[in-house]
Amino acid sequence: MSYKFVFLCFLAVTLCSYASALFCYQCRGDTNNSDCELNVLTSAYQQNCTTGFVCASYIVESSTQYMVNRGCFEPNVCDVVNADSSHVIGVNRTVKLCTTCSSSDLCNAAHPVTYSAMLLVFVPIATFIYNYF
Repeated sequence: MSYKFVFLCFLAVTLCSYASALFCYQCRGDTNNSDCELNVLTSAYQQNCTTGFVCASYIVESSTQYMVNRGCFEPNVCDVVNADSSHVIGVNRTVKLCTTCSSSDLCNAAHPVTYSAMLLVFVPIATFIYNYF
């Protein structure tokens, strides 16, 4: 059996992770002065999602303020809140931003998503070994 094939199989098994519940930040508040917007998100704001749900964050504008909403939602949440359905977000309100993610726990925070250290270390090593052995 080829060493490259064995190495690639080992690498695939090592980098794969088991399926587990997704955790998301859950909060709702005014974008000007709430903990939800100001990145004071702690474990008190974590929610264990139902299987099949994703993390999401959306901002709704009303005539007087902007409100942020973070939590576990169905994957089509942005389609739902962006649709012309006032029963979802209320009358005279507009969705300004809606994002979903399921790449990692707590991915609906306001800060950018970073790559895992394991991935940053193993990809260059794997490339080197694959090319030279």
